[in-house]
Amino acid sequence: NVGAGTYTEHTVNVNKTNLTITGAGSSSTIFESNTANKGFMSITASDVTVENMKIKDYNFTSASSSSNAYGGAAIRVGSTPGNTSVSSTISGVSIKNIIFKDNYTDADSGDGGAIELQSHASPYSTTTTVTIDGCIFDGNKAGLDGSEVSGHNGGAIQGKIGAHLTINNSVFYDNDADYTGAAVNIWSEEPDIEATITMNNCTLYDNTAFTDDSGKIAQFYVTGDVTAD
Repeated sequence: NVGAGTYTEHTVNVNKTNLTITGAGSSSTIFESNTANKGFMSITASDVTVENMKIKDYNFTSASSSSNAYGGAAIRVGSTPGNTSVSSTISGVSIKNIIFKDNYTDADSGDGGAIELQSHASPYSTTTTVTIDGCIFDGNKAGLDGSEVSGHNGGAIQGKIGAHLTINNSVFYDNDADYTGAAVNIWSEEPDIEATITMNNCTLYDNTAFTDDSGKIAQFYVTGDVTAD
């Protein structure tokens, strides 16, 4: 358990299975970045729960020039920063009762201001399964231009090839993406593997995507081989 307090840890890699990280509540246990270009946490193992805390102000900046390697400034699922894909199956990841506030990625092709489910690698035989429940996403950003810039998708959450995401009882507001998916963006364009998303009892409002492409400015956007419910 993590007690009440404000912490500034960054670049945490959760690589052990059957692990639960529990805070004292989102108003009591606060992880707040004080370091530029550092994300908070990577989850690279199955059966991990993170719950009951606030995660704020973590960021990947434009100094991160490796394309697709620096998304999900608060939580990355699948690989650590600097890696572009994952090649093992990760399941049973649960993210509960967390406030994600003002996290952002402005890296090259940086997607998912708060959370990114990393793309799976060829031959596309592995997947990532994540459930998000009771979370608030406020003011997270994919890109900082405030205008159309491709490669910055999913203001709060980005899911890529092989992602299977369920979001329950969560609220998204004031999140921005410089391209598609103001709050949530799910992308998979490989015919051999799809991505899926299910949203239950969620509220999305006042999120903004800046692309001029018709149909891509939605609060929630999917593209390619994706099943949405």
